[in-house]
Amino acid sequence: SYQLEDLSANSMVDCDAHRIEQVLTNLLSNAAKYGAENDVINVTISQSDDRVKIEVTDHGSGIPTEFQSRVFEKFAMAKQGNRKEVNSSGLGLSIAKAIVNQHGGAIGFISEINKGATFYFDLPRVNVN
Repeated sequence: SYQLEDLSANSMVDCDAHRIEQVLTNLLSNAAKYGAENDVINVTISQSDDRVKIEVTDHGSGIPTEFQSRVFEKFAMAKQGNRKEVNSSGLGLSIAKAIVNQHGGAIGFISEINKGATFYFDLPRVNVN
C-alpha cells in the first residue's frame, strides 16, 4: 500500500502505488499519443472534502463524439483521421478504470473536438492531522 500526498493540502489517499502508477502512466501515454504536436500535457491535483482528484489534459483533436460512449471498453480505439497511426492494444483505459474502481474511485473524461481531452480520476481522501 502507498500513500500519494496531495501537495496542495494536508490530505492523502491510501492506494497500491504500482496500480495507480499504471493508471497515471496510461493517461500520460494517451495524452502524449493523442495530444497536439509539441503539446504541453497538464497534470493537476485537487481535493474536495472527501476526494483527491488527478487530471491529465492534452490539447489535441479530442475524442470523436461517436466514440465517447466506448472509451473505457476493452479493445476500443477511435479512428484518428489523418493523424499518424498510434500503436495501442486498446486495453489501457479499460484497465485504468478497473484499477480506479478497485480503489473506491471514479474515472472519466471531458473532451471537446479540436481542443483536446482531460482524463481524470478521483480516490477517497484520507485525512491527515
